Amino acid sequence: VGAASRQYGTKQICMAGGVALNSLANGRLVREDGYELWVQPAAGDAGGAMGAAAELHHRLGGKRIAPLDSVFLGSSYEEVVAEKAVQKMGLKVARRHARPAELIADVARRLADGQVCGLYQGRAEWGPRALGNRSILADPTRPEMQLRVNEAVKHREPFRPFAPSVPASAASVYFETAPEVFAWSPETFMLCVHPVRKEWRHRLPAITHADG
Repeated sequence: VGAASRQYGTKQICMAGGVALNSLANGRLVREDGYELWVQPAAGDAGGAMGAAAELHHRLGGKRIAPLDSVFLGSSYEEVVAEKAVQKMGLKVARRHARPAELIADVARRLADGQVCGLYQGRAEWGPRALGNRSILADPTRPEMQLRVNEAVKHREPFRPFAPSVPASAASVYFETAPEVFAWSPETFMLCVHPVRKEWRHRLPAITHADG
């Protein structure tokens, strides 16, 4: 799992299978039972391929495998392919940015203005979670965003919550989690849910569920 231990305890456990996708239960294992948890990021049936490969590696005398710290293992496409997909949908490129910083500033402004942005970059995520390379972004400080994104964009039940995106170094500021969130932590893969700290719940209504 890694050499560093979390403040909640030093008991280590690795989880896989569909049950390991229960991020609420995973959060309770960490906070209430003191587990240092590693969850296979593609914990459903499709992720069994990795377990089979790891088992064979072990049987053949392979060395210990380092913790998986990235799930950006899927397909990637050149910009021209993405542009053709956009055109096929009847849309057009409205603006180009010469530098990444310009794009980031533009997206931040649009989010602050209440727009919803689709983010497409790099290789796709392996597993069921959207982790920034294929993601829908919205302002978590706007109460209406939960309903708007669920009904108008994702077309799912209005009570469904969203995962917040925050630098790992700041996670414990907003959420009841340990200060250390590592590259292989389940929080990194959207597989561990922690309560929003009470002082932030009213400021982050779009990502705060009814029970906090």
